[in-house]
Amino acid sequence: MSLSKEYRLNAGIVLMNEEGNVLVGRRKNENDLFIYQMPQGGIDPGETPLEAAKRELFEETGVKDVYLIAEAKDWLSYDFPEYVPLEKRQKWKGQRQKWFLFRYLGNNIKEDIAHRSDIELRDFKWIPLSQAVELVIPFKREVYQKVAIEFKPKIKQELKVIQTEKKALTEYNELLRQGVEKDLKPIRQQLQKEKLLLEKEKKIKRQKETYSEEDYQKDLDAFQKLLSSLPDRFKRDER
Repeated sequence: MSLSKEYRLNAGIVLMNEEGNVLVGRRKNENDLFIYQMPQGGIDPGETPLEAAKRELFEETGVKDVYLIAEAKDWLSYDFPEYVPLEKRQKWKGQRQKWFLFRYLGNNIKEDIAHRSDIELRDFKWIPLSQAVELVIPFKREVYQKVAIEFKPKIKQELKVIQTEKKALTEYNELLRQGVEKDLKPIRQQLQKEKLLLEKEKKIKRQKETYSEEDYQKDLDAFQKLLSSLPDRFKRDER
């Protein structure tokens, strides 16, 4: 592949959240107007583009908990302009990128980056993909436009999946609530009866002097074992 000798192979990441926005960050020590970009980074020898994408995402943002939605069909390239440092231009003509669309599965991006001081991006924010195209440095904009055209329909489709998941979760929680009320209540009542019967049996057998303390303890242990097998919510109710 001759292009690999002229262009640095690179992986780009579009990370979307449940609202359909994408993550952008600002490069350290970069103060130009067009400073925000999506995570990206070079592909190491022996590394697949997908492996590189996941590694770079973690190195640049601290994020690991993601789900792969799509991979771009084609490699996309851009050339380095004259104002890019000479050291970089002497080695590479530009970058040839394979882009991936991931869904963020974490709870809070700030929590992902809080424990790390070595991440390569800063000032993260979630914005629409179209806005990410506008904010990126100009020589990367054409690539971003192509990425947006390919991934926007997939983001829209994933948003439908997310809505379905939320609806299913709501229904599940309601069924669980009903199940606790309908299913555990009879169990609780039955165990309460058994507990009362056990205490009654203890008194009767002790009165007849036919029920030893050892036998009673065995029955009590068996009851407690049964109780411990129930959910925590039920055990709290019993205490």
